[in-house]
Amino acid sequence: MAENNFDRTLTTNRGVDNTLNLSNFLLYQGFENDLGQFILFDWFQATILSESFDFDHSSGVVFGVSNINYKVIEMFKYLFHIDARDLSFEYTGVSGYNSTYSYKDIKIMFNQNRPEMGINILMSGQGCRCFEELKLDYIEFFKKIKSYSSVNFNRIDISIDDFTSNYFTLGKLKKYINKGSVCSKFLSSLTIEKNLLSTNERIGHTIQFGSKASNIQVTFYDKLKERKSKNFIVDNHIKYWTRTELRFRHESAKTVIDIILANSSNINVIIKSILKEYINFKDLNSKDSNKSRRLNAIWWDRYLENLDSLKITNYLPESTIIKKKEWVYNSTSKSNLMVYLTQLDNIQLSDINYSYIVDLFQAGVDKISLKDLKIINEERKKNNKEPLTSSEIKAYIDSLHDYNIK
Repeated sequence: MAENNFDRTLTTNRGVDNTLNLSNFLLYQGFENDLGQFILFDWFQATILSESFDFDHSSGVVFGVSNINYKVIEMFKYLFHIDARDLSFEYTGVSGYNSTYSYKDIKIMFNQNRPEMGINILMSGQGCRCFEELKLDYIEFFKKIKSYSSVNFNRIDISIDDFTSNYFTLGKLKKYINKGSVCSKFLSSLTIEKNLLSTNERIGHTIQFGSKASNIQVTFYDKLKERKSKNFIVDNHIKYWTRTELRFRHESAKTVIDIILANSSNINVIIKSILKEYINFKDLNSKDSNKSRRLNAIWWDRYLENLDSLKITNYLPESTIIKKKEWVYNSTSKSNLMVYLTQLDNIQLSDINYSYIVDLFQAGVDKISLKDLKIINEERKKNNKEPLTSSEIKAYIDSLHDYNIK
């Protein structure tokens, strides 16, 4: 790996003279790969849905309390190890949320009048830096998020920061785009340049693939110019700083989290393999009229470290049934036991209410869809069991009911 030139000074001019060691600054921002680049999480947002909290629409009770504030404070402790005394509260929020607890740039939002909206966790880029300052682990954090029974992953951004021009400049990317030497799953690209009118100095340069409405979006931009345009003064030794940002939303965000949890040893491999699946810059000298058959540009393969591409659209986590089992244990075990205990005459070994269990299964059998059946049979196949049909399942539950009556 090239000599590390990151041990420099970074100051920010925002009324206070803060001097940071750049090497330390970058170290807690991400994971350094073999090319001296840094892979970093730069946005995380997820909504813990009301189903995770045993929400009672008639009474407004969530997890046994009528005040959702308590649950948000508990969540801060569970996810971030932050106590209530260190939190700030505001009657503000976005996307319909009207209340926010925050620790620096880590925010948890909710609506006190509409707890059915769930609880929204938001870490912007600065929120991710704050998370890292707390010495917390992303893998453990993702596991905790997925421990809730019902979660929407709104967005996750993962970036590659490169401080050399060994692979590409934004000008080179634009040249290949203009010459039509790009193969991509995206239909179009957008180039944005920002210039000062007084001097015509370029103070921003971005190349974007995919729209803001896309589940996946890739953006290349000049991070050095972006920092300077926001009054960050970067040491003169830093001549080049390009960020490649992959933004995942909704189902794609959930899938990426699943992939990371299954392969957490190398996030660098994951993000670059996904990037290769979506964008490839091709050899300009090739005469093949079919761009997909052309070899990749050497510099692009070097940047991607010659990794294989990774499709995320067909990725199926192995823990589908395990996740449901965890949800039963974590979210419904207490409620089921409470209801079950009200049915017993006394607490004796002979006092077993099979009817409750059978009725529970009877209520669930009509809700099993073809998709659910596929998940069941995939798990049975892994355990060397014969697949089931919908009629077989219904007949089994009916027989349990008849047996219980007898």
